[in-house]
Amino acid sequence: MAVKFTDEQLQAINTVDKSVLVSAAAGSGKTAVLIERIIKIIIEGKADVDEMLVVTFTKAAASEMRLKLSRAVKKRMIEHPEERKRLRGQLDSIYRAYISTFDSFAVRVIREFFYLIDAEPDFKASDEVQSTILQREAADELFEFGFENDDFIEGAGFREFLRLYSEERNDNTFKENLIKAYQKLRTMPEYFDWAYEKAENLKITKDKIKGSFLQELLAEDLQTTMSQARDAALKAKDVMISAGLQDMFDEKMSSEFTEIEYINNKAQAGELDEDLITHINEISYGRMATKKHQKEAWEGIKEEIKILRDAYKQLIESWKKKYLIPDLDTRFAEMNDTYRYTVYYLGLLEEFERIYAAKKAEKKLLDFADMEHIAVEIIKNEKAANTLKKRFKYIFIDEYQDTNNIQEYLISKIAGEDNVFRVGDVKQSIYKFRQAEPAIFERVYREYSDQDNEKAVAINLNKNFRSNSRTINYINTVFENIMESYDEDAKLNVGCICPDEYDFIPEVHILCDEGIEDVNEAIEDADEEIQNLSKEEAEANYVAGLIQNIIGKDFYDTDKKVVRPVEARDIVILMRAVKVRGEIMTRALRASGIDSHIEESDNYFDAVEIGIALSLFSCIDNMKRDIPLIAVLHSEIFGWTPSELAEARADHMKHRSALGESRRTPFWEVVLWYADEGPNEKIRKAAAHAVSKIKEWRALSNMMPVDDFIWKVLIDSGYYHIVGAMYGGRRRQANLRVLVDRARKYSEDTIASLNSFLSFLEVMKQKNISNGQASMVSKEDNVVIIETIHKSKGLEYPFVIVSGMGNNLKSDNLGKDLGFDSQIGIGLPYIDPDRRFWRSTIMQRAIHSRGRAESFKEELRILYVAMTRARNKLILVGSLKSEADLMKYTTSPKKYFEIMKEVLKTKDNEYYIRPLERKDVKDSRTHVTDIIKARRRNLSGRAEKIYREIDRRLSYKYPYKDLLYARSKYSVSELRIESVKAEKQAEKISAKTDKKKVNAADLGTAYHRIMEFLDFNKVVDSGGNIDKSYINSQAEYLLENKAIDAEVFREIDITKIYEFFESDLGRRAVAATARGVLAKEKQFVLKADREGHEILVQGVIDCCFEEDGRMILIDYKTNFMRRDLFYEELERIRAEYKTQIDLYAKAVQEGTGLPVEEAYLYMFSLSESIKMLG
Repeated sequence: MAVKFTDEQLQAINTVDKSVLVSAAAGSGKTAVLIERIIKIIIEGKADVDEMLVVTFTKAAASEMRLKLSRAVKKRMIEHPEERKRLRGQLDSIYRAYISTFDSFAVRVIREFFYLIDAEPDFKASDEVQSTILQREAADELFEFGFENDDFIEGAGFREFLRLYSEERNDNTFKENLIKAYQKLRTMPEYFDWAYEKAENLKITKDKIKGSFLQELLAEDLQTTMSQARDAALKAKDVMISAGLQDMFDEKMSSEFTEIEYINNKAQAGELDEDLITHINEISYGRMATKKHQKEAWEGIKEEIKILRDAYKQLIESWKKKYLIPDLDTRFAEMNDTYRYTVYYLGLLEEFERIYAAKKAEKKLLDFADMEHIAVEIIKNEKAANTLKKRFKYIFIDEYQDTNNIQEYLISKIAGEDNVFRVGDVKQSIYKFRQAEPAIFERVYREYSDQDNEKAVAINLNKNFRSNSRTINYINTVFENIMESYDEDAKLNVGCICPDEYDFIPEVHILCDEGIEDVNEAIEDADEEIQNLSKEEAEANYVAGLIQNIIGKDFYDTDKKVVRPVEARDIVILMRAVKVRGEIMTRALRASGIDSHIEESDNYFDAVEIGIALSLFSCIDNMKRDIPLIAVLHSEIFGWTPSELAEARADHMKHRSALGESRRTPFWEVVLWYADEGPNEKIRKAAAHAVSKIKEWRALSNMMPVDDFIWKVLIDSGYYHIVGAMYGGRRRQANLRVLVDRARKYSEDTIASLNSFLSFLEVMKQKNISNGQASMVSKEDNVVIIETIHKSKGLEYPFVIVSGMGNNLKSDNLGKDLGFDSQIGIGLPYIDPDRRFWRSTIMQRAIHSRGRAESFKEELRILYVAMTRARNKLILVGSLKSEADLMKYTTSPKKYFEIMKEVLKTKDNEYYIRPLERKDVKDSRTHVTDIIKARRRNLSGRAEKIYREIDRRLSYKYPYKDLLYARSKYSVSELRIESVKAEKQAEKISAKTDKKKVNAADLGTAYHRIMEFLDFNKVVDSGGNIDKSYINSQAEYLLENKAIDAEVFREIDITKIYEFFESDLGRRAVAATARGVLAKEKQFVLKADREGHEILVQGVIDCCFEEDGRMILIDYKTNFMRRDLFYEELERIRAEYKTQIDLYAKAVQEGTGLPVEEAYLYMFSLSESIKMLG
């Protein structure tokens, strides 16, 4: 049956005399249009397939394009035999045609025209891992050279520059940032020329700002700021007037409202003069005191008005802080000062490139960026450019929204005015991290939409053939509200036919955390990570329940045009990230009897079997590494129990003590000693066996190719077969085979040894570069798919559940690294080494503001991609504190549900509020033997014996089943939470405290951060008085450098910090600091018992110090305590934290060898210490 194209699709197919930009919405059939257009051009004889350039963004997409084109040609040959001869020639040409990625096209250009730029044609493409290794080596060599030749670049000394812009103790972060800056820079054509030109903008002075692009940037940022501030001010005015408080508004708020209107009007007009800056600096806010007749009405709106006023105050103050503090003259002077350091940094990047290029040349390698830049250099040659222009009569670019600057430049040099077909959807541009520039799409769309443009046309494809009508209606409702550019041209139209009874309505499920006291009280003071983990588990359990209700219900399969029951394979769970949350979701689904599979490519090294395998090969390479050695001994390979490992250590310590030696030795010495003379025969034999095998394998490692050796050890050790018997055995074995394949590929590129291969893998691990875990799932496997939204792009599923809608979105903070924006330029922060002070410059702030705005737009596009994957049913799920908290006014929403709050309840969706139920998950699967016993017949003799043996084997229950999904390491906070839940008091204090303005965990973290940052030697002056100015300055420094959020900082009572140091306990801590015997934020790992099993517990001790040969321990707490119920609260707090303090005391005592005689909880809310020990 022939495809019936819409009018818009036919226009895109038939317009072959102009350049075309097709803005193709999700599910609008853009690939079919592209293929049909190519076929039409071939049939009409306008061009052969090898006279076209078709560019895609992945090799898989290029292969799929060739396959679809081949099928279309074959189909045409069958339907039109008279064209068979011509089409046969086209079919033969498809697989050598220019249908490829940008990288592959660049390679073909280089191999054809290498002689024009004196290049060698026999290069190899460097993969990401090789490039990463060479870049890191180049950075190391650059540093070595810099330390030996301090003045090798003009403008500054190498050591001087590092003192300013590198970490004090470690240069690795700076090296990584340098490599990232180089990679970003290379997305621009002629990148160093571009960078030096942009650096000149750092010399703009205040008196020259008028009419400059920098003024435009500041004005643009002010326009956005004041638009939001005015919106909040208008809402506040409306609330006041609606409450009958017009007189109060006129008296208290009208002047600030008038000022906001004035500043906003000038900002929107693009003005940024001294008058406007004066108004911004001098704006003041009235005190909201009420008169008697106003009090009742004011009480009803007071909280809402405070939120709105805080919002516009914070917006204006934030803009002032970015650009006007301390004053504009100073900020320009600071920016000007960074010019020489920015130029120096570019010199470092050039030197880095020289070293990196030499390393690639030595191995005859080119990385992907090289290929594009060399191709650009070639095309600058008129002969090459003209050859390619003549060759390609038509150019096609798929996924155009993901093009970057260098790729656009490359195409522009070989394209004509009327022969380029670009297709994409800017609403689905979600690869900013790969330097995609959606602004390119938007600019070309504007140009092609111009009615006077005779050479080009823009066409919108908005009919969606994927989703049912109710899903489309809700998508339109949402994005008309939240996406600025979502107009009639962007709006989706229904193109999918679905019976009304199966036209399912989208659902929004909000899980509220407020009011679930039995667990919330226990976790309120826990680490943020623990709170988030608990929420993720509860949300996962809820999603599992939704899926249980979905599976088995009838739906209309729009793909097969039949009604059938829902299966697990019809469902996908989409998340922003799955590295941790995916595993949590998998466990919840498994407990509900639902099979699932995580489609994720970045967690290969997290697989347990890979970790053990790498530990084994690390031991073979060098046995003198305790952590991998202990891991391998405890693994299934050698099977040592924890008690045997501990006994071996204890016996060795006794042996050394008898010799008069007390030094604690590495564990490899323990194993070698035990293999020869250990007292326990069983352990001695086990140690001898382990040492013998490791030595045997080490000898073999020098005689075999690395890949053959790895495979032999995996088989010889039995580990390959062991993992095959585990849960998910097929996938685990496939992961080990991937390791062997990686070794084989590595050996092809270099002279490989086991040591060099392990180093290579370590780089992959550190850089998060991986092959991905082997996927053993096909369309035939009936499992729920769990994947990232990015990975789902281009796919579709009948039932889509988007989870994590209440999680915080990613945000970038400013740092000391190079700021980069392809439109604005580059910039470094200003650093004053004398005052140990650094601040972002005006340029960096402008870059960051633009970057944050672009990041927010991309988050909206990511949400659009997620919601448009659904064919039949869309479900959005997320957890929040409360519905009321969600609906509070905010100018900077941080969660998807906050962004969507105006469209969470509409006529186009169903809306559910549910409690966030944290509960233990119980596995619902029944045992196989239940079925066997139900069908058992009377047997006798040999048959009965066989049956009993089968029954014994199938009825076997693993004795440590409770540890299958347990972790080997817990934090102290997790154990405290479990303790509180288990020993919950029979009577609860029912009194409610006022609602906190910020999260309790955030506030607690802020107090801890201040206490950690303060130098206790400086908090008391020479006269013994508390130096409040010092404490204030350090707290403000943390605020300024984003270590504490502004909203949290406002809730901090700094007097509580003073009062700690005025207390007897605080004075003792200060005295201990003067003696050099106080430690803060001391991390530890401790062995402990949990339900009869040994585990490792990790934690951080806030403060401890030595006093008269004994240890004193302090743990800071910000829990709210009521003075009127002090003794009841005291008992609750002591009971709640007993487990934690006992563990801390044990850790301190074992770590220092000194007894812990006193331990205190210092309660900031009361400025009191609670004695827990002593």
